[in-house]
Amino acid sequence: FRLVEVLNTADQTAVLSMEGHSDRVDSGGLSREELRIQELTASVNRVNSAGDGIFQLLNNWFGPGFPPDWADLSQVAVGFVACGGASLLHSTPSLSDAQRRANRRVVLHLMTFIP
Repeated sequence: FRLVEVLNTADQTAVLSMEGHSDRVDSGGLSREELRIQELTASVNRVNSAGDGIFQLLNNWFGPGFPPDWADLSQVAVGFVACGGASLLHSTPSLSDAQRRANRRVVLHLMTFIP
C-alpha cells in the first residue's frame, strides 16, 4: 500500500484523488435536473464513504497518535471528486445488474513525490 509507505517516511509526499461515480438514474416522472441531482448525491455519498473507509484503515494501521482527519495529514493532500453519472462505463439502453454495479465505483489516483 503505497500511501502507507509515504506516511512512514519523513521526506515523501503524495496527492490522493478519489473520484465517486454513480450509475444512471432511470426513474420515471423526474426531470433531467432531478435525475442529475440523484446521480450526483449518490456519487458524493460513495466517494465520502470510500474516503472514510480508507482513513479508518490508515488509522487502524498507525494506531494512537494518527491525525483525526485527512486535512491534518502533513504529507498527503487529498481531493474528493463527485462525478455523478457523467462517466459511465456502460450506457446502453438496457443494462444488466453487473453493468450497473460497474458504473457505481470509486477510482483512486495516487501520485507520490520522492526527493
